[in-house]
Amino acid sequence: PLFESYIAHLRENICEEIDTIYIVAPNTEKELQKFCQENDLVFIDEVSVLGYGKNKISYTVNSINRNGWLFQQLLKLAGDTLAQNKKFATVCSDTILINKQNFNDEGKDIFFENNEWNMEYFKTFKKLFGYQAPHKLSLTSHMMIFDTQRLKEMKREIELKHNSSWDAAYINCCNKNVSAGISDYETYAQ
Repeated sequence: PLFESYIAHLRENICEEIDTIYIVAPNTEKELQKFCQENDLVFIDEVSVLGYGKNKISYTVNSINRNGWLFQQLLKLAGDTLAQNKKFATVCSDTILINKQNFNDEGKDIFFENNEWNMEYFKTFKKLFGYQAPHKLSLTSHMMIFDTQRLKEMKREIELKHNSSWDAAYINCCNKNVSAGISDYETYAQ
């Protein structure tokens, strides 16, 4: 019932038309798979997206395992391989939308500013691309609109800079000495 109300809440509070809702989770989540079938949602086994799971990542800070936190960022950044449309939005599952959200204004994507500014995200951006982030605003706001073409271009730039796959470079550039060493939303929006 909680998940059903969350999906209804998303549909009600996102202004743009939603074609498909993808639920990316472990294949062991049988109840979630059944829920997706019954509610016209697309369930995707998280391991199928990148060809590996969170166990491939080693990221522990102060005895707290952060590899799942990093893995979910990679899944969002791989959304261009799943989305059927030119654009897709992600909303973190721990986010409740209080007001209606609009991700587009007259053809321009809207990025949301956040007061939780993290210097590490900007350091990692420079590691990833070799130059400073163009803006000093924090754009990590727990939801994001992605343009699949721009996302592909960003990942291609990372691959060329690091001579490796974009996801391997992303994992390697994350500062694993701090609990929040990189941000998917900050990286993409910048």
